[in-house]
Amino acid sequence: MSNESRDRETRISRIEGLLESVATKDFVREVMAACLKEVNDKIDSKIDEQTKLFRGEMDEFRQEMREMRGEISKLNEKQHRLTGAAELIRFVIPVVVSIIALLVAVFRPF
Repeated sequence: MSNESRDRETRISRIEGLLESVATKDFVREVMAACLKEVNDKIDSKIDEQTKLFRGEMDEFRQEMREMRGEISKLNEKQHRLTGAAELIRFVIPVVVSIIALLVAVFRPF
């Protein structure tokens, strides 16, 4: 009986060891899961923070680009006006010179 008793004690000890091992593994898994969740939450928080900053900077950039586009449009309009005025002057000066030459020729004493 003493052998049977020892065998039972040995088996019980092995079973207790296995149960502690399983319990420890589950505990470690839970702790690891909690740690990973915390790390992921912090990473997500930082990503959200950086995304908000980036969006703000992009909004400012877009606004500056709109303002520049407006200024460029105004400058293009002025350029077209000046070009049109120059074309008009280029056409008008020869006509005026021709008219003056004709008047001089007509009213010139012989």
